[in-house]
Amino acid sequence: MLRLFKQSPKKREKSMNESDPKHYSNLPIEPWDFIQQNKLDFFEGNVVKYICRWKNKGGVDDLRKAITYIEKIIEGENSNE
Repeated sequence: MLRLFKQSPKKREKSMNESDPKHYSNLPIEPWDFIQQNKLDFFEGNVVKYICRWKNKGGVDDLRKAITYIEKIIEGENSNE
């Protein structure tokens, strides 16, 4: 990934498009675009990412990862009460 930042902007854009994960190709919007546009934090963004890809990549393991991040969100909310 660091290699991408040393490239020219045009090369970097091409490299990023060529490396788009196949497990997101069937979605109308890329998870990272949704996450950014909705200003989600790290934990919320990871929930979206794992929920979007679980059927095409990680299966039940990705669902478990989403649960882990949801639990972190809940812990944060509970500590704010």
